[in-house]
Amino acid sequence: LKQIYFSAAAYAGEKKGFPLDGSAEKPRAQDSLNIFLKSKYGKNLPPHLFKCPAGEAVPAKKAEDEDYLQLDEDTLDYAWANIRRQPKGPALPLAACTHHEGIVQVLLTDSSVVEWDLNDPAVKAKLDPETGLPKGLGR
Repeated sequence: LKQIYFSAAAYAGEKKGFPLDGSAEKPRAQDSLNIFLKSKYGKNLPPHLFKCPAGEAVPAKKAEDEDYLQLDEDTLDYAWANIRRQPKGPALPLAACTHHEGIVQVLLTDSSVVEWDLNDPAVKAKLDPETGLPKGLGR
């Protein structure tokens, strides 16, 4: 997650926000990240960055007629912001990984990665009851 962050922050510096697919009210993580992968900031990122080491190994694919990765629900392990996030301001969840028993690893907009204990009542209040993800993130 942290390795993706630095390229995404460069993208956000130019675009005034982290990658977000604006075609849906709550975009899927892979749709926003595919926009990022087509940009000059994401086009050289290796596929393994989008798979959690604790998850199942499924390689990301190259698009048929393009020279960039194409992420889908099988090749992306991470949740991503489904609302506009700015590169500056208070640290908010930008991405998360749920492949770890009892915790959620959360990448914040200030580049820090924190572990949220799912048994902590304060953490439960930060999670969307429908998705189980930090509020503002989607799959």
